[in-house]
Amino acid sequence: MTALKQRWAKAIWRAVLAFSTRGMVVVLLLGFCLLPTSFTRFAPLDLVTAKLASYLVEAPQTLRGVTVIEVPERSMQLWASDIHRAGPLSSLLSNVLHGQAGFVTLVLPQPIDFPTGPASELLQELALDNPQAQTLVDRQAYLASLLADKRLVIGVSSSRQPWLPAGAKPIPIVASDTPIWQHETLQRWLWGSPQNYGAALDSRPSVEHFPVYAAYNGIYRLAYQQDSEQVYPHLLLHQLKEKQAQVWSDSKGFPYRWQPADGFVVGNHTIHASASAGIVPLWGLTERMTPYIERLSLEEGLARGAFPEQVYIVSDADSTAIPLILSAASLSKGDYLWQPLWVAPSLKLFMLLALCYLIFIMPRLRVATGVWITSALIIFAFVSATVLGAVRHIWVPATTVSLLLAFGHLGVLIWRDKRTKWQALTEQAEKASVLQASIHLANGALDDAYDVLQDCKASGEAFSYLYELSGLYASKRNYERAIATLDSLIERAPNYKDAKQKRSAIASVHRSQQNQLEKTTLMIDATVAIDAHKVDRPVLGRYEIRSALGKGAMGQVYLGFDPRIARQVAIKTLNYNQFDAAALPDIKQRFFREAEAAGRLNHPNIVAVYDLGEEPDLAFIAMDYVDGSPLSAFVNADNLLPVFEVYRVIHDVAVALEYAHQHQIVHRDIKPGNIMYRPVPYHLKVADFGIARLTDNSQTTTGEILGSPLYMAPEQLKGKKVDYAADLFSLGVTFYQLLSGELPFKGDNLASLTYEIIHGKHKSVRQVRKDLPTSAARITNQALQKDASDRYSSAADMAAALNKAIKRDFSQEAKKAGFV
Repeated sequence: MTALKQRWAKAIWRAVLAFSTRGMVVVLLLGFCLLPTSFTRFAPLDLVTAKLASYLVEAPQTLRGVTVIEVPERSMQLWASDIHRAGPLSSLLSNVLHGQAGFVTLVLPQPIDFPTGPASELLQELALDNPQAQTLVDRQAYLASLLADKRLVIGVSSSRQPWLPAGAKPIPIVASDTPIWQHETLQRWLWGSPQNYGAALDSRPSVEHFPVYAAYNGIYRLAYQQDSEQVYPHLLLHQLKEKQAQVWSDSKGFPYRWQPADGFVVGNHTIHASASAGIVPLWGLTERMTPYIERLSLEEGLARGAFPEQVYIVSDADSTAIPLILSAASLSKGDYLWQPLWVAPSLKLFMLLALCYLIFIMPRLRVATGVWITSALIIFAFVSATVLGAVRHIWVPATTVSLLLAFGHLGVLIWRDKRTKWQALTEQAEKASVLQASIHLANGALDDAYDVLQDCKASGEAFSYLYELSGLYASKRNYERAIATLDSLIERAPNYKDAKQKRSAIASVHRSQQNQLEKTTLMIDATVAIDAHKVDRPVLGRYEIRSALGKGAMGQVYLGFDPRIARQVAIKTLNYNQFDAAALPDIKQRFFREAEAAGRLNHPNIVAVYDLGEEPDLAFIAMDYVDGSPLSAFVNADNLLPVFEVYRVIHDVAVALEYAHQHQIVHRDIKPGNIMYRPVPYHLKVADFGIARLTDNSQTTTGEILGSPLYMAPEQLKGKKVDYAADLFSLGVTFYQLLSGELPFKGDNLASLTYEIIHGKHKSVRQVRKDLPTSAARITNQALQKDASDRYSSAADMAAALNKAIKRDFSQEAKKAGFV
């Protein structure tokens, strides 16, 4: 548990280190892309493209037909606050209105109104008898008539949060029928909306006023919104509408409305504006686009007798006046930029594509190549925005995308630099760990090597050592640690060689070992464990008896030691007491003849016979000691080997049988118990060649046939002459059982079992286990034919069929295991 916690802690720490740079860059860039689009977002920087576009349009030289009269700020404040002291204003307005036939724009610091109520009524009564009062009334009436002139437009300037000047008239909103526009949240996220007004004045003055607000970073909003149904126009919009009323009118009347998807409809003309009612006037944006404007003082305005078509009366302290006048001229001439609806979604898409480039493509490029590509993208963004602004009067805030690319590129470079340094340190640490693990393995310190290798995560050499370590653990029968080692390997490299198959095989061996410790399963070919102290003979021939391995059908099996060559051997005994005295000489003769014949077999998949000998009451064979488990440990449905491993095992047994058959030796007792298997490293041996023949047609005193009738061929049970075909039938039964966990032929007793093998029809192995490939049924069916001539013509043919099936049905597993 402690080791597991340490592994989790290391994994979390590695994730934190990896996230600290790359994750932060990705999160910041993604958040930047998902910010709501506002028309004024990064406006000071985004004006760069607008300024570049202005250099591609014709520059104005002189603002003809426009004059500005600058009134001292104190006088302007006095006129707006006290109507009775606005005599100079009346004189100026009268002089201007009578001296031209165009329009006059008066920009006041606050709304102007005429007093009403008891004071006004009292003044009217006093005027009947008092000449001074009558003069005030006459001045007021005269000023009112001047302010009511249709050629005069009054604006109220304010640098505060937009508020609705009393007397302003709203414009109706005609919403777009575009589906995406109907989603209010998405609408505001992508395009924004006209800025809301503050509260309106309670009383409505008799003179109509229009809001005048300075440009915010070069952007003018032509309208401000108070509710969802109407907006209030900026002075610029109303002034242009009044000037062009006759030109833009048609037979259908003079519609005047706001369409957020396009702009302001004024008569038969549309003044394009963004969804937030914003425009970027080109006039005044740069010195080149700032024409000369005629400017007069109050005294000069009172003294002049003739004026041009457009006159502005503003405060000399109002810094927004000249930009306002230039913007009005720019709007009138159509020299301004705006954003159609498609610009905002396109920018979002381009930003997300740029983010994908920064995250997935740029880290794979060389530094110089990445710099060139990023620079090219930034230049492309600026050039495209500039051309669109100059040709189509469309404003694309390219600076936003450029900032994303520039700072994102820088962030990715920093992350890549840190990653390179981290990888270098990690590789050094991994090399040191692998070297230390190799030293531990050489010294036999497996646990120390395992602990060191847990710190390695991506080294092919480390994977190789883990794979080797699992085999060493398995060879020492430490199956739990072998499985844990393979789990660690599979977690880091899921497809490394045949690690998964080895893990499954070792797990099966481990379960088999546990089952043997918990209970003893009584089978016909089962091995019964006995205690070492029950061994009667400490020496057989020259072999020292070390321990008892088990008890076979014909005698006990011991673990022996050959002192001459210091080698462990398995010693299988043949107890003479189990045979009739009359038959014993013939059995002994056949035993030694078959043992000598088996001793001549030299094959990697056949247990080698080293020696044979005889004691007064038994004969023995010294053979190769195989460190592994019999396949009888894997015949239960809950502890089967992987299907590929079964195919591989049966193939190797068939190859071994072919070798024996070519040497005129028939095994006669092929069964799981006579096949020794070790999963890691893979090892397989067929044991007991020729031994079963000693008991052919022989019976014990109890009348039972010795050997394994469950696996015998029909001709063998009939007592006929046995050849290689009997071994193939037994191998087919073994194959069937290892695949399904069941025998193809069953019986309650020996008679019924014999009848089923000779006459019964077995169930297809795929009916028992449906996930098996079709080759499993095909191979077992042919191997289990009743007539020996219908089976495979040789063990080599059966091995070839298995080999073909493995390549077709288990190609990946076969490659990882090195089978093909």
